[in-house]
Amino acid sequence: MAEFEDMRMNSFPIVLIFLSLTAIAMAAPSDGNPFIAGNDVIWMTLGTNENDSMPIGDGDLAANVWTEQNGGIVLLIAKTDAWSENGQLLKLGRVRVDLDPNPFTNSASFTQTLKLETGDVELRAGSNFAPLLANFVAGVRGLPEVVVFAKSANQKTTSSTIRG
Repeated sequence: MAEFEDMRMNSFPIVLIFLSLTAIAMAAPSDGNPFIAGNDVIWMTLGTNENDSMPIGDGDLAANVWTEQNGGIVLLIAKTDAWSENGQLLKLGRVRVDLDPNPFTNSASFTQTLKLETGDVELRAGSNFAPLLANFVAGVRGLPEVVVFAKSANQKTTSSTIRG
């Protein structure tokens, strides 16, 4: 009987910690959490190269997203199991998106935001340009895809080039 009492007293702190963590997790839902949104990364200038990139990914695929001074949007895509024979993690390809007319060049206001809650990179320029989003989604047959959404009142053409 004494052994049972000792075991019950020793498990009390573990149960208390578990209940505390459960209460914290339930009190902080992820949808619309102002703490997460308040820590989004925001840049106010166009990038110059891959060192100005923001990462997105889903645990299997990843991409670095950045803008260039000419307003081009570049995605450098990687996969977790793309290893070389030397043990280096390889990039699978580079996708460049060009918009015409380009809303990012000569814009009075530009923002590039890494949205931590949704895992999106959002690009905005001026007041007439709706967000351009880059994110990973489950595509056809459940395979992951990189999706870039662009919307603008003045958009005439969008072109993309892929380099492998």
